[in-house]
Amino acid sequence: MNVRIFMSILMLSLYTLPVAASETSLLIFGGATVHLATKDKFHVAYSDQVTGGCLPRPARLKDKLEATLSKHGFGIAEDKRAAGNLITINALGYRYSGNTCLVHISAELEYFAATTVPYAGTVSEGNTTFAPLSHKIGATFLTGHKSSMQGRLEKLASNFGEDLFVDISNAKGLIQKHFPQIIEAYERDKNGDLDAQESIEASE
Repeated sequence: MNVRIFMSILMLSLYTLPVAASETSLLIFGGATVHLATKDKFHVAYSDQVTGGCLPRPARLKDKLEATLSKHGFGIAEDKRAAGNLITINALGYRYSGNTCLVHISAELEYFAATTVPYAGTVSEGNTTFAPLSHKIGATFLTGHKSSMQGRLEKLASNFGEDLFVDISNAKGLIQKHFPQIIEAYERDKNGDLDAQESIEASE
């Protein structure tokens, strides 16, 4: 059978699987939303490739983003291995035409998630592995006078934190509606970790 025809039949069958009226299939609906809904701790890093004095204090971008995340109750990890969720702010730009700057700034969330191994049926050691996934938080170009560029970029870094908060809130809302058991398990684990931490601190 032609491969394209086979894949078309396969995809059609996925969308016509019998599903109860009150249920939604993770296979069809879940996607990366399932992962995003349970993100609550991050390591923030930045890449500064801005010249000409257009971004004299690049570390402030990280500070602003972290402050916004903390305001919304997210944890900040100094060690990215402890968080498992890496947010990178990338700034690239230069000064041209006197004191005018051109800067591109973006932010992206990177994390690992379990995924099915290709030809998993023939792999004796298991059928899943971890693969890197990413979620683009935002990106934009800025032009303007050098004297105001630092403050404008700091504001955008803070806005990236707000945007991620909205993305995670929306994802959590969708998962809560269609797969409440996932959020319930996530909350149980989260509360269990907090109880364990409180016990450790009380014994010290």
